[in-house]
Formats: sequence, C-alpha cells, structure tokens
Amino acid sequence: MKRRQGLGFLPAPVNFDGISSLSVRAQNCLRRLNIQSEIDLKRASVDVLLGCRGLGTKTLFEIQTFARRFGGLLASSATDPPEPEQIDFSTATDRVRTRLLMRSRDLPLTVRAKKCILMLNLQHVGELIQTNPTLLMRQPNFGRGSLQEVGQVVERLGFKLGTRINGWPPPDLPRLLRDRARRIGDEVRRVAMPGRSRTLDDELRYLSSSAGSRRNVHIVRRYFGWDGCGGTTLEDVGREFRISRERVRQIAEKVRLQHRSANMTLPHLERCLRAAVPKLAEKAELAEQRLYELGETTSGFRLEGLVRAAEVVNIAQPFQVQTLRSVRVVIKRGMRKRFLFIARAALDAVRRRGAASVDDLVDATKSAPLVIQDLLSVLPRLEWLDESRAWFWFHPVFPTRPSRVRNRLVNQISKVLAVAESIHISELRSGVARHRRMRGLAPPRPILLGICRRIPWCIVQGETVSRVGAGWKEFLDGMREGLLAKAVASAGGVVTRDQMEEAGRSVGFSLSSVNVLWGNSPLFDRVRSGVVRLRGMTVAPGMLENISSSRVQLQVARDYGWTGDGKIWIATSLSHRILSDGRVYVPAGVRRFLGASYQLWDHGEWSAGELKLADGHICGVRQYLVRRGAEVGDWLLAIFDLPRRGVNLYLGDEDLLEDLRATDANGEHEEVVEESPGG
Repeated sequence: MKRRQGLGFLPAPVNFDGISSLSVRAQNCLRRLNIQSEIDLKRASVDVLLGCRGLGTKTLFEIQTFARRFGGLLASSATDPPEPEQIDFSTATDRVRTRLLMRSRDLPLTVRAKKCILMLNLQHVGELIQTNPTLLMRQPNFGRGSLQEVGQVVERLGFKLGTRINGWPPPDLPRLLRDRARRIGDEVRRVAMPGRSRTLDDELRYLSSSAGSRRNVHIVRRYFGWDGCGGTTLEDVGREFRISRERVRQIAEKVRLQHRSANMTLPHLERCLRAAVPKLAEKAELAEQRLYELGETTSGFRLEGLVRAAEVVNIAQPFQVQTLRSVRVVIKRGMRKRFLFIARAALDAVRRRGAASVDDLVDATKSAPLVIQDLLSVLPRLEWLDESRAWFWFHPVFPTRPSRVRNRLVNQISKVLAVAESIHISELRSGVARHRRMRGLAPPRPILLGICRRIPWCIVQGETVSRVGAGWKEFLDGMREGLLAKAVASAGGVVTRDQMEEAGRSVGFSLSSVNVLWGNSPLFDRVRSGVVRLRGMTVAPGMLENISSSRVQLQVARDYGWTGDGKIWIATSLSHRILSDGRVYVPAGVRRFLGASYQLWDHGEWSAGELKLADGHICGVRQYLVRRGAEVGDWLLAIFDLPRRGVNLYLGDEDLLEDLRATDANGEHEEVVEESPGG
C-alpha cells in the first residue's frame, strides 16, 4: 500500500533498526529507492544512490556511515567495475594531446564546478579525466548536478572520467603549452560553443542556458535584451517576474561569471557585430533591418542585445548605441566623442541663428565636410535646406496660427510679415539680419526661400513672400515692438529718429528701449542716416526729401578709421569682384600701420583662419564670405587689434558704420569715396 507524500507517491516507510537516526532527506531517498530491509541496503551501490533525486555528498556520506552497522561499506557498483580506459600520451593523436593540455578553468563549467576542480589542483584536462567521480563528490558544494555537468563536458572532449593516461604529465609540459597555445585556444573555443547553432538566437540561448531553470533563462534574456527587445532595467525585470532587483542581479551575474573567462567562438554574433558597424553613424533601425535582410536574425533584433552579449563574452564592441531625443543612433567605435561634439556645435549654431551651414562647423570642429554631413544626417528633426546639403536646420514644431516658435530665424520672419503682407526676399533677408543676435548674418536668398516654404503661415511666389491665415493682429499685439510699429504707422510709416523717440515715449517706451529697437528690430528699415520706415512699406517719390534729419547721411563705398581703444577699422561694400577673389582694398592712410598676417576671428567668437596683407589688399576673405552667405551690397567691417595680431570680421548692412561711429570715443574718422585700382 502506498500513501501520497508531496507531489508523488512513496512506499510506506520500513522500520528497521536505527533508521530513525537518519535525516528526513536520507529516509526519503531510501523510500524512493524502495530499500525496505538491511539486505536491500547492503546490495545498493553508490551509482544507484547517486541516481536518486535530492541525494548529494552529505546525504551519501550519512547513508554510508549508517550502512557500516550492518557489516560493511556500500560497493561502488553492483557488479565488478570495468577496467578503466587507458591513453598513451606519447602515441596519442595530435588533437587528443592538444585537448589533454587544455586548462580546466577554460572549460565551459559553472563557477561552482570550476572552484571544486581547482581546489583539487586539477590544472589541466589530463589531470581532470584521471580523477575518480567519488573523489569529486567528496568536495564541498559538489553534488550530482555538478558531477553530471563535468561528465558532459569531458564526453564532449571525447574522454571519460577515471581514464588512465600513461606518460602524464609529460616532462616537457611548459614547452608543449607554449608551442601549442594557438591550437589549444582553438580547441577551447570549439568545445565552448556547440556547432549546431544556426542563427544568432541559438547562440544567445546557449549563453543564457547557464542561468539554470527555464524561468531564470527567461529572466536573463529579458534583462540582457537577448529576446530581441533591447533589454531593460533590474526594476522592470523584477516587477515582471515578481522578484527583487537583487535577485535579478544575482541571476545575471551568474551568467557573466560563467562566460567571463570562457574563450569561446560565436560566429553568428561576430558576424552580426561586423555587419551592424556603420561607416560613421546611422540610425539603429537601418542597421537592424540590414541584419534581418542578411538572415542573421529571425526578427527585428535590437542592437542593444548585441552590445550586451559582446560585453558578457569579452568581445570587442565595434560600435555604440546612443539615444538622442528618443531616436536610437548607432555610432562607430571611437567616433562617439566627435559625434557628440559635432551635434552640440550644430545645435548651438542653429539655436543662435535659426539655420547653419556645414562650413560653419568645419572651422569650429576641425572636421571634414563629408564627415560632418554623415554625422548630422542621423540627428533627430534635422532637415537639409538645399540639395547639396550645405545648409541645415532643426525643424521646429509649428502651431496652427502665427506665434513664436523655438527658432530665432522663423520668429524674425514672422515679425516682418506681421507689418508687411508681402515682401521681396532681399528685403526680408535684410530685415532678419538686423537683429543683434543674428550679428548681421542671414542665410542666402535660396535658403531663406526654402525656410519660408516650410512655415505654414507663409506662401512663396517667385521671390515674394506673403502671409496667409488669421491671427496676425494678435501676433503683432503680443510683440514688444508691436506698439512702436503701430505708432510709426500712424505717423506715416517714415519717421526720423527724433520722431521715433517721441512715438516711443507716447506708448510707454524709454529712450534706451527705442535706441535698441532703432538698430536691431527687423520691423524697421533705415532708408538713410537718421530716417527709418516700416519694413515693406512703399515710400512715395519726394517723401524722403521732405523729411529733415539732423544726422549726416553716409554716402561712401569705403571707410576706415581708428576706434577709441586704438584699433584700426576698415569697412567696405561688397562687390562681385570681392566675392569672387576674396581681396579687400586697404586704404593708404592705414596701410603702413598693418602687418603681414593676422589671426581671423568671426564676431570675436572663434578662430576662422588667417588673413594676409599683400599688394595693398586683404587676402583670404572669400571663404569667410561664402560660409556666411554674403551677397553683393552687404557691408564687411574689419577691426584690427594690432598688439594681439588679430582681426575681427563683421558682416551686415550700412548700419555697421553708423553704429561704429556712435560708439567711437574720439569721433574721428576718415572717409574714402574713390575706388581702389581694379575695384
């Protein structure tokens, strides 16, 4: 008769002398083996006992001690043990000798099994296979599972535990280890990874199998991203499997320790790592699609799982995965710092002026234009503004009605269209360049037209930009200079500086605020010295002659002088010749004070190269003008710092000269109206 115990059925307990002195685990094992008498216990062998589930080294020793009461020890086998196999090291094949020379710590064993083997000082496979299984079972923490694991690895090598080796250790063991180091490494990699894996998923399943139970395998695959989902945090995995974060870490650390020193070959993993490497940088989705098309993955496998697998098995990672505003980017190894540096420089350039060119980043980052273009192409929201990929911006989020957005250039365009229903692109370009943060710079007209086409409340017809939709009155009222623009419009749209100051005071502006808007607001256009008009307003013939101004009108094509702090400045209007050859005439009045070369600085911010003076001209300006999108009619201002051997370049309109004179402490300057030779 049997009774139910736990999950299975066990025979009824047999009461023979002293059995109550055994532990509960030992009694249960005897019941499972149906040992009901002293005679059954004497006939039982060690192999039979080890085949019982839950019986380890401690329980086996306890039963052996109990068996001595009945006249002897248990036999190691129910029958006479067979003669152990023998190997002659001197006559063995080359492959057998190489495998015998393998180090025990390089075998794909668990940490527990490796520690027990090393405690017995079994350094090589030749020593391990000569060890009796009973000796291994006597080691602490070495049970039936560890013995089975060691036996499987030894059988994979083609040996059995308990094999005798004649001629071991060989007298020239150090020399053999040194000469066969490469072949030993190949054998280690061959035995560490079974050859039946056909895909990357098979290899990753083999790596995670060292976690133990099926549940632990799922935990490891979920944490490392080997299930194709890219991996997650300890907290998320613990919440999903209802265990603590520490327990998840312990399970994952077990897999790491298992493969930390394993010198294994994973052909599919290595092939996927090579195939996923970009030229410089690309979006991760493209690399993952490439792996799927090559047949290396069975689904959209995320690259983070490859990176974690390479970390676990100590394979060099040829790329990195970076997340930029929810966009995953794969970057070639060694390019991460440069990529982030170029990305920051691009963001700063667009943040300052709304759009930027690749040439702006060439000098700032010291990188080639093609490298910059490839790295910028993967940035989120980046949009090229021309076919040659020379100008770019980051597409802002546009509302449905005219309002401020996170782009300075778009805001300036919207301000101009708030006072002018339609405007020519040249006048619009002059307006957006007036803002002090634009520093007199604006994109070329084709680029500016492309930006206007992307603004939902603008429409482009030829070279004319017009506003569409409703909400412009509310937008104008919400601007700081909107009240001043209305006051100027009520005064006729064309006013002198004194009249503008009076209009500003009438709407609550201070004198300093009016002066700032006078020189920086895109809503106003300076038609002559001391006279401004609303941007886009048509001036009737004879209107300017009827407006008197106390300020002297500047009518020069070139000018120069000295600043209050002892610097030389030269200003000139750009012509086709200057834009083509990059040579600017130096007036004879200051030519004798200037040296042969100066360090070029762009608006006092960063070094943009070097300028040389030869034959009465400044040479080397063309690259700067092209990079800044200069056009015919723009003004170029150069301020020479003689002690520091540097020159600051500024690009803008004729306001540069008037602003310079307004801040000149001495107020002395010279004007040159004649053209230079050949100019």
